[in-house]
Amino acid sequence: MDCFDPNSKKGAESLSAIRQNTLSPTPLTRTSLMKNACNSLILVPVVLGLTLSNAAGVAQPELRERVRLAWTAQLTHRSAGYGVVLGGLGAPVDWVEPNLADALGIGIDTRNPKTEDWFNADGNIYGRPEREISLHWRGREIANRRAPVDLQGDVAISVNLRAVTGGSELTLRAGGALVYDRTFVPDLRPVATAPRTGGDARIGPVTWRASGRRVARETPVRVAAFRRELNNSSRHEWRAPANFTGIPGSVGRVVATLRLDPTPEGLDKWDRIGQIWVVNPQGERFELLRYMTPYRRAWEWRVDVTDCLPLFQGQPNFEGRCETYGEGWLVSLDLDFYPGQIRPTPFAIQNLWNGSPVIGQASAPLTDFFRPLPITAPAGTRRTVVRTLVTGHGMEPNAKNAAEFLPLWREIRVNDTVWRDSLWKADNDLNPCRPQGGTWKFDRAGWGPGDVVSPWSVDITRALVRGAGTLNYAVEPYENFTPAPGNPARHIVGSQVIFYR
Repeated sequence: MDCFDPNSKKGAESLSAIRQNTLSPTPLTRTSLMKNACNSLILVPVVLGLTLSNAAGVAQPELRERVRLAWTAQLTHRSAGYGVVLGGLGAPVDWVEPNLADALGIGIDTRNPKTEDWFNADGNIYGRPEREISLHWRGREIANRRAPVDLQGDVAISVNLRAVTGGSELTLRAGGALVYDRTFVPDLRPVATAPRTGGDARIGPVTWRASGRRVARETPVRVAAFRRELNNSSRHEWRAPANFTGIPGSVGRVVATLRLDPTPEGLDKWDRIGQIWVVNPQGERFELLRYMTPYRRAWEWRVDVTDCLPLFQGQPNFEGRCETYGEGWLVSLDLDFYPGQIRPTPFAIQNLWNGSPVIGQASAPLTDFFRPLPITAPAGTRRTVVRTLVTGHGMEPNAKNAAEFLPLWREIRVNDTVWRDSLWKADNDLNPCRPQGGTWKFDRAGWGPGDVVSPWSVDITRALVRGAGTLNYAVEPYENFTPAPGNPARHIVGSQVIFYR
C-alpha cells in the first residue's frame, strides 16, 4: 500500500512527484532521530521517586496531585541540547533523549541539520527549525513537538503535572509559549522528588513544588481483545471475542494498548493500513482504531479510547484487517479500564459515513458517499461529538500525487455552523517510532508510517436546535485527470457521532 521501489524508474518518478507536493505545507515537524533503541512500554504499574517505605521495607514513592517544575537554560548555537529527568535512578545514556526506566524525561534537542538523503535515519528532510521538545516515559520517547520559539539563548521552561484518572496531564511552556497542553500520559503519577539535569547547556537551578492531596497507584481492569494474532501475506483479517462483563461499574478512563511484534519470518518492510473494529451483537461494525504499520519495525502504542465507552459492553467481537504481502506482524490489543468518574459520560454511539470513496472523479461524486444525515440526540444528552478517522491514499499517476501526498481541507457543517480542518499530517519526522526504512519522514494526508491515526473530533452541541440537526461533510474540490486504476486517489473514512450525559 502506497509503497514503491526507489531504485526503479517508476519509483524515481514517484519520488520526484512526492517532492513537488510535500515541500510547501505548514511546517510542524520534528527534525531529529531517536538516538536510543525503541523499547516497548512496561505495562506493570510503576511509579517514580523513593520517599516512603512499606511494611516489607521496600521503598515507595509519595504521589501527589500536582507537581510543578521550572528552570531557565542557556544554549549556544553549538549546543546539542539537554534533558531533565523526574524519578528513576541514575542517568540516561543521552540527555537529549532522556530514556530512563521508571522516569519521566524531557528532552530539549537543538541540533538536527537538514538531510538530503530521503532514505537515511535523519528526519529533517524539509530543513525545518531545530528546536524540538520531547517527552519520555518508562524508557522510551512517547511524544515530540517543535517549539514555537527559539530554544537557544536564555529560555525559561515550566512543566505542570496533574494527576487524573488513568495517569497524568502534562502542560509545558517554553519562553512563555505553549508546547504541550494537558497532554495525557497513561500511568504517570506526579511524584514529590527532586529532578535531575544534564547535557550540553548551562542549566539554572530547577525549582519544583508538589501540592494537593496524596494520590494512590491505580490498577486497571484489563480486557484482552487480540493476543498475538498472525497478520501476514496469507492472513489479512482476524476476529476474536472479548468479555466486558467484569469491568468496573464506573469507568473513568479506557486506554488501549496496540502492539505489533515480529512473526517467525520477521517483519514486513512496507507500511500498511491497519484497522480495528468493534462488532456489536447486531453485527454492526464501529471503527475503533486505525494504524499505519512501520517500515520493518515492531512497535507499541497506548491510546485513550474513553469516548468509545458505549462499545465496551457485554461480549462483542473485535475484528482486525491489514492487507500485507510480506512477513507481517503479530497483533495484540488490550483495553485497560480505570475505575473512576468521567463527566460528561459517553453513553451512546451511532455510525455515520464508513467506506473508501474515490476523490476527484466526476463519475463517482463524493456527494453520493457523503449524503446529508439527520442527527437527533437521545433524551438526557448534554454533549454531542462527531468523531472521524480519515486518511488519504493513492499516488502517481493520480494528478497531484493524490491522495497520499495531497493536502485538502475538509469541513463538517451542522445546520448553519461550519468547522474546517486540513487533512494533512506535517509532523511525521517527530514520530517516536524512528528511524524506519522507506519514506517515513514525509508529510502525508492525515497519517504517517508507524503511527496511530488521530481522530478529528468536533463538538456540535451548540449547532443543534433542540437536540436535532442535519450533518454534512465536504472535501476541497479536486480533479483527477490521470486516475490510477489499481490505486486511485481515495479517502478511507470511518466516523461516528457520540452522545454524552
